[in-house]
Amino acid sequence: MRGFAPVRLTALVCAAALILVLCACREEAPRTAGPDTATIAGAVQRAAARLRVPEPPASAGEAEAATRLLDAGNAFWRWADVAGIYAGHLLHQAEDYMRTWLLGKAPQRPAELGERPAVVAAVWGEGDAARLRDLAADMRRALTDMEKLNAALRKYALDEEIVDDGAQGKKLLRRLQARHTEFARARDALLVLVRDRSRQAEDVLLRGDPLKDAISSARFLFSRFLLGSVLLRDANPDALAVEAWRKEMEEALATARSRTQAMTEEEKRLWLAFLDKADLFPRAVAQGQEDHFSHTTRRQLNIALQDCQQAYNAFVEAYNRRGAAQK
Repeated sequence: MRGFAPVRLTALVCAAALILVLCACREEAPRTAGPDTATIAGAVQRAAARLRVPEPPASAGEAEAATRLLDAGNAFWRWADVAGIYAGHLLHQAEDYMRTWLLGKAPQRPAELGERPAVVAAVWGEGDAARLRDLAADMRRALTDMEKLNAALRKYALDEEIVDDGAQGKKLLRRLQARHTEFARARDALLVLVRDRSRQAEDVLLRGDPLKDAISSARFLFSRFLLGSVLLRDANPDALAVEAWRKEMEEALATARSRTQAMTEEEKRLWLAFLDKADLFPRAVAQGQEDHFSHTTRRQLNIALQDCQQAYNAFVEAYNRRGAAQK
């Protein structure tokens, strides 16, 4: 979980043995009613679950390669998030103007857009690296066109000599919407590629870890929390983006509550305590949607994030204690 410096999780090396005792009686025993099909199926499933053999942990080389890919993926994800928010501002301003005839302040191009992450073939592989370059180039071209169309619409809006009942403005808006669709298509494809490769890398790093699903959930939650630094950078953040962000966090929290398999009672208690703290973050976001993210609400978000970090570290420490005891 990058950015929070939690205690490093120690993979458990568990040796599990299952002794099956098969008893047969040569003498014919009296017939009795046997268990029904559902009971047998349940017993088989429980036995199969105990037979799962832990995966061996990743080698040093595998772990290093996976870490490099995760770092590269996170960089691309942040860049795409910034680009998506900026593209939304360009489109929404044009739509708002054509609906209200009120022109807002021109959107400012974020400095991060000029810092597209490097695409290293040694990290991504030749095929995915080429695909990433193409998709990023498609995004940049569409975004550049959107900027030009937004500037043209602003010029049109400020020209008091044009009286055409919005004809030129509607035409510009349709072109801007079309370019935004192209931008969004490229961005979505890029994020799907990055997400899938990042999940593969994370699976490598968590190979053999009994709490793999829980740890992955925690990492995803913290990545969503940190997205607030981008989404809430403006005084009036994009309402649609914030709503989607909050719902994504709520869904992730609901999923995380079911991922308590293989936890001790202490770990489960601390895991649920962590999720209770984490739940305060989207609640504060909901409050911000009501009060336009006042100074008080933004402070609550920071406090919620800090409390959530401390609660997660308490869970990690308990997990590490179990790992140390089993070595």
